[in-house]
Amino acid sequence: MHPEILRIGPTPVYSYGVMLVISFALGIMLATRRARERGLPAEAVLDVATVILISAIVGSRLLYIVFHVEEFQGNWLDAVNIFKGLTGLSMFGGIALAIVAALIYMRRKGLPVWPMADTIAPSYALGVGFTRIGCLLNGCCFGRPTEVPWGISFPPGCAASAVVGAAHVHPTQLYESLAGFVILLAALRIDRINPPRGMLTAIVFGLYGAARFVVDFFRLYEDNNFVSWLGFRLASSQAFSLFMIVGAVVGMLIAGRARRN
Repeated sequence: MHPEILRIGPTPVYSYGVMLVISFALGIMLATRRARERGLPAEAVLDVATVILISAIVGSRLLYIVFHVEEFQGNWLDAVNIFKGLTGLSMFGGIALAIVAALIYMRRKGLPVWPMADTIAPSYALGVGFTRIGCLLNGCCFGRPTEVPWGISFPPGCAASAVVGAAHVHPTQLYESLAGFVILLAALRIDRINPPRGMLTAIVFGLYGAARFVVDFFRLYEDNNFVSWLGFRLASSQAFSLFMIVGAVVGMLIAGRARRN
C-alpha cells in the first residue's frame, strides 16, 4: 500500500488526505448540482458542506481520542495533530458532530432543513466510497486475519503490518467502500420516485448503519473498542450503527406519515 503518494520537497502528500479531499470535492459538486435541480441556492449548499467538513474532522478526532487516551498521555499536543496522514479519526464522531453543526447552521440561516439534507445525503455515501479507498492505501481500518481467497496482506511500515505482520486479512476498507458506492446508486435511484421530505436522508444513513454493522464483524479492533450491550459484545461502532439504524427507521416512519397527512 502507499501511505505517501509523493513528496513536495520535504513535505509528504498522504494518500488518505488526498482521497479525503477528492471525496469532499466530488461530494460538493454532486450536492450543488442537485441543489440547482431542486431550486435550492447552490451557495448555501457550499456553506453547509464547509460546516460539515470542519465539524466532521473535529468530531472524528474527538471520538478517536476518547477510545485511545493512552496514545496521548505525556504529549497532549499530538491530540490536535491530525495531519500525520490524516489518520486517528473515528467516523461516527464526525457524523454526530456534523449533523448537530449542520442543523444549527441551517436553523440560524433559515434554510429548509429536510430539502437541504436530502440534497446533500447522497454525497455522504459517495464520500464513504472514496475515503475508504484512502484507508486501504494508508493501511488502516483493516480486517481480521482470514484465509478467504480475496484476503490481502500489507507491506512493512503500514499500521496493519505492525499488528498482523504478513498475514492475510479481510479488505474491510473495500467492503465499506463498495457499500458506499452501492448506497449512492440506490439513493439516486430512489430519489427519482420523489420520496417524502427527509426519507432519502433516513434511507442513506440507515443503509450505511446496516452496512457498517455487518462489515465490522470482519474488522480488527483493539479490545478497548468493544462494549457489552444486552448481553452481546459489540464493537463500539456497531453500537453506534444500531442507533443510526433505529434513528433512520424512525425518520422514515415520520417522513411517510407527514406525506400522508
